[in-house]
Amino acid sequence: GVGAVAGLQGRELAMAKTGLFMIANAMIVHEAIVASGALIGVQPLAGIDKRDPQGWLIRAWEKILGTDYRNVFEPALKILRSLPSNPALAKLLLDLAVVARKAVASRAVLRHDLAGRLYHTLLLRDVAKGLATYYTSIPAATILAFLAADQLSINWGDIEEVSRLRIADFACGSGTLLSAIYSEVMDRHIIGSKGRPSLSRLHKVLLEEVLYGFDVLEYAIHLTAASLVLRDPNQVITDTNTFIVPLGVHERSVHLGSLDMRVREGEVVFPRTRTLLGDLTPSAERRGVDTSSGYGLRMERPDIVLMNPPFARTGNIGKSSLFGHLPRADREEVLEELRRLGERIARKLGLREGFGRAGLAAYFLLNAYIASRDDAVLAFVLPRVFLSGSDWSSIRELLARKGAFKYIIVSDDPGASWAWSENTSLSEILMVYQKCGACKDNDTTVVYVRRRPGSALEAKIHASLIKSMASQLAIDGDKPASPTRTVSMNNKTIMYLYKVRGDAVRRVAGVNMNIVMGFHSSYLAEIAYRLYVDKAFMGSRLPLIPLKEYVNKYLLPGGPCKPGGGRARWDDCLGYDVAQVRRKCIGKGSQPVLFLAELSMDTFSSLKTPPSALERVYVPDDCSRRAGRLLIAGVARLWLPTIGVVAAYIDDPAISQVAWSIPLGRDEAKIQALWLNTTPGLIHFLSLRQDSKGGFIQLKKKALGDLLLIDQSRLSHEDKLMLLQLFDRFAGTSVSLGSIYTQLRQAGEMRGPRYEVDAEFLEILGVAPDRDRLLSMYRELQGETLFHRVGGRA
Repeated sequence: GVGAVAGLQGRELAMAKTGLFMIANAMIVHEAIVASGALIGVQPLAGIDKRDPQGWLIRAWEKILGTDYRNVFEPALKILRSLPSNPALAKLLLDLAVVARKAVASRAVLRHDLAGRLYHTLLLRDVAKGLATYYTSIPAATILAFLAADQLSINWGDIEEVSRLRIADFACGSGTLLSAIYSEVMDRHIIGSKGRPSLSRLHKVLLEEVLYGFDVLEYAIHLTAASLVLRDPNQVITDTNTFIVPLGVHERSVHLGSLDMRVREGEVVFPRTRTLLGDLTPSAERRGVDTSSGYGLRMERPDIVLMNPPFARTGNIGKSSLFGHLPRADREEVLEELRRLGERIARKLGLREGFGRAGLAAYFLLNAYIASRDDAVLAFVLPRVFLSGSDWSSIRELLARKGAFKYIIVSDDPGASWAWSENTSLSEILMVYQKCGACKDNDTTVVYVRRRPGSALEAKIHASLIKSMASQLAIDGDKPASPTRTVSMNNKTIMYLYKVRGDAVRRVAGVNMNIVMGFHSSYLAEIAYRLYVDKAFMGSRLPLIPLKEYVNKYLLPGGPCKPGGGRARWDDCLGYDVAQVRRKCIGKGSQPVLFLAELSMDTFSSLKTPPSALERVYVPDDCSRRAGRLLIAGVARLWLPTIGVVAAYIDDPAISQVAWSIPLGRDEAKIQALWLNTTPGLIHFLSLRQDSKGGFIQLKKKALGDLLLIDQSRLSHEDKLMLLQLFDRFAGTSVSLGSIYTQLRQAGEMRGPRYEVDAEFLEILGVAPDRDRLLSMYRELQGETLFHRVGGRA
């Protein structure tokens, strides 16, 4: 209906949408305030003049401005006055009035965050592309708020004590997380006040003293302030701590939104911001409900930071949507300022390496860490790659050393695209972290939520169960994790929980936290951890060696890896990433070599890749030197449900844009392919994966270096012969092993190739396979949604 007002398109249409939504937002506040009895002499929207709704609203809002709520109504009033009167506008205003009345009457504006959903769906599309900003689901916000508040030891019934808290969201969007923590504090106050709550007073304290929200978009701040006021429209609120922070280039100064904040003299300082009309002021501009006053903003360091930060990344090959909504020249300056900020943060925190490629979420997380108090709680929605990505490794390492991951809550629901946000298919986690130099309890409760809650009430029940179950989990002896607890509701599993020892988390944080929490079952997590740390399986040591050490020991000294100039490193021997293969290899030289272009059941479902899956290409010498007979999946992202093996042997060396090529001899390559496709080898491979979306994973080169291979120098001649015979039995190029899930299901019935290979392989290596433990391993792996497609089918 917006375009019908004046036939607008493009940028003008976007501005009209924003203006009309601000009008709609003001209508909701109007209706709520009048319904509460807080205003005398102003009619509800039911009395709107159907012949002249525009004039009626102008007159009503002028009356409201005579009392209070200036910054809710003044911007909307200016927009309303500027619109030319016509029948289309009149009809649109009448329709909006009906929606506002229904929303307030049904409390939908609070229960369903109606305005927030509209904001993200219709207004934020263009900006969202440049920031990767997603709508935080109400259940996710509810769980985060509950568990974050639970980390603080305060008397929630004492308003004076609550008033000393500072709770911030530095990228608040429509205010979903601030609304959730508002509700949580209210609930705890009711319980803690022992029957004598003072909700109206607490409402005023929360809005004027405790809660802080920041965003780069004027409308987001307008919406956040209004939605908080609507929690108790009877109360006159002097100010809310909601602020607009500039992003882009203004008067030759580069701004990064709330990332501009600094800690000075024990306070968080924001240098500049914009007014609602876009004017840049030399001091921070405070956006309240009824007043606007310019002054430099200094806030106390927060006790809790809740955020669903933008996820946008710079990209791997120079193609990025990061800040793509900005003009090109401004974007380049902003990206350069962001790079300098990253260097300052890395120096300040003593990070062993940079983190810029992790994306904006990393900057927000580290800035929140710096800005918050020494014992503060950080409660974040993060991409699941936070646990596994090599670009995040120095950040994980820092956080594990300086505090405790209290909760890691994985969205393990394929029906919800493994996400906590509502408009993304990216796998996500909820992280509740507490800063502390010497935490008494630094263990991590890991939660895999198999059915994402559908409402705030359901999420509150989930959060309470998580807290209750976490207190009952106990880690035995020197085990890295407690046994898994399964939580069911209405005869359906809703989540799995286990606790991981803090020192185990610290041991692997800089490598990949999937090693100790990458599975829904602690049984699988313990197998992965023991393989990586102890090189052991079922209590027996295996002759394992990291791939980078294998290459340095056996391939570099006079082996197939000849440096193109200078001294060769381990990664000079292996295949290129997907972009480099296309840019540097295919059709760029005269050396003939085989090429694997894709992973599928046709090309990667047997231990030996069929010749029909390969094509001959011509490449330069450097590319042909990297060709190998062992191909390990993971150069590009792959769907686990669509392949049958994670590594394969090829008779003649090949390169690939989807699998890492390792230049091994024929016998070596066969034994390594066999090992990686045993079930312990598969678990180890998966523990080093980088997550994207469910079973859509990748194995980065850095992780490839940590991948454990069989150290064949520690095998006897007879062992090698038996392993090669085992490989030949199951490596027929015309025989597909079937999907990994199918193999696991058959193995769980003590039949099929996986069961037979596992039993014989382990026996050859001197491991006495425990049948019950093997069956448990197969059963637990079948329950991993990594092998499920979207919709939950395997």
